Amino acid sequence: MPIYLGYESAIEMLCYLRSRVDDKAEWCKACTKTITRDAVHGKRGIEEMDDEARELLGHLTKPYHVLVCQADQMRATKTVKPHLWTGDVGTRAFIDLGHDVYLSMPAFVFLQMATELTHVELIMLGMMLCGYYSPWPTLGRSKLNGNLDTPLTDLHKNMVCFAQSFELQPICSEYALRRFIDNRKDVKGIKAARAALPWVRENAASHMETALYLLLCLPVRRGGYGIPIPVLNPKVEVRQASGQTICFPDLYWRNPSIDVEYQSDWAHATIDANYRDSRRMVAVVCNDIDYLAISTGQLKRAQDMDNAARGLAKKLKHRIRITCKDWKDRRSALRAAVLPTGFEGFEGETFDFEHPFTT
Repeated sequence: MPIYLGYESAIEMLCYLRSRVDDKAEWCKACTKTITRDAVHGKRGIEEMDDEARELLGHLTKPYHVLVCQADQMRATKTVKPHLWTGDVGTRAFIDLGHDVYLSMPAFVFLQMATELTHVELIMLGMMLCGYYSPWPTLGRSKLNGNLDTPLTDLHKNMVCFAQSFELQPICSEYALRRFIDNRKDVKGIKAARAALPWVRENAASHMETALYLLLCLPVRRGGYGIPIPVLNPKVEVRQASGQTICFPDLYWRNPSIDVEYQSDWAHATIDANYRDSRRMVAVVCNDIDYLAISTGQLKRAQDMDNAARGLAKKLKHRIRITCKDWKDRRSALRAAVLPTGFEGFEGETFDFEHPFTT
């Protein structure tokens, strides 16, 4: 009997597979498989699978979230949580992991989780799938999932530096997400997925880069600054006296040329890291690219981030139009959604507007 992993279990499995040493993501290839009536939907079905399949499933948190196509297979247990999926999945929505274990493709997982996550959480999931980083296999679950199982931590809490794998191969792309979503009609989650899709950008190198991008660029109505969307980690050639070299700006605006770098405390604290940062800054600035570094300390403090965002907007000749009186509350909610718990520099922070509703 085949098992079709979806929802949280699919994310956990994707994270596990990506976190293996020297993994090149060669396993992430779609097969021609659709959900069949004999899909595993209970404990007995798990017990009947072979040893290799059960060993693979052992990397997941119970209950296993699986997809089924019949309403009479929807009984949840401590071992299995079935999800009914009767809409069109196409013929290339699963990865064949062998031993009758089928894993939802990343783009399919994005669509599934559109009914489980908030708008911002869904964007963060898309950024992770399309990025060079991944949390360790046990990914936090949303408090909104309503599952019968005991929820883990929120989605973003395991996406900080101490729980991440870096420099991984992306397992999805903006194009792949768009193609999968555009080819689906009248399936659950499609409206939320389409709303989040325009904000998903590929090539983020860490969750904190994703967080910085969302804080700067999400619309004002969602607590952001509405700054034009940059390219993340593009290949940029710069000239030096010693010859041409290449850099990869964290967030890059091409016109005018601006490089915004997130400098985390742990990744940029050594003498060698400071040397590389300084050398890179000189190369970038001497090629007429404005260089703005935002540290962990600045990101922790809302006022410091406000100063940085408004300075960047000025450089981009972009006017931040804040027309809602509760924008500060929306900004706080967005910061709570994208930054780790306890990340704020201090509580009770004051915020002053010179001109309350315009820059």
